Amino acid sequence: MARVSDESRQNSLEEIRAKYRSERDKRLRADGPSQYRDLGDVSADFNRDPNANPGFQRDPLREEPDVAIIGGGLGGMMAAVRLEQQGVTSYSIIDKAGDFGGTWYWNRYPGAACDTES
Repeated sequence: MARVSDESRQNSLEEIRAKYRSERDKRLRADGPSQYRDLGDVSADFNRDPNANPGFQRDPLREEPDVAIIGGGLGGMMAAVRLEQQGVTSYSIIDKAGDFGGTWYWNRYPGAACDTES
């Protein structure tokens, strides 16, 4: 196996750093943070669940579970299954959505066979 000299490695590292600086400089703007727009008006509805029935609300629960699982997607549901398998039955799954499903709950588009970018 060929060995790479320290000088060659350093030159290569400097070339990579120069490329990253060049790419970064393309994206930096003189107006700094003012280049970003305020998302207050855009994000006003982000906390609303468009899939739940209008006026949907749950009564608050007064529980003290041993485990709180944050998120009702696949990972949260699998965590609950694993807890059950270990004999832990005092848990709550907490999600802001109106139902379980995580990504599959939120992304309801017709004909979807997969919800990943790939």
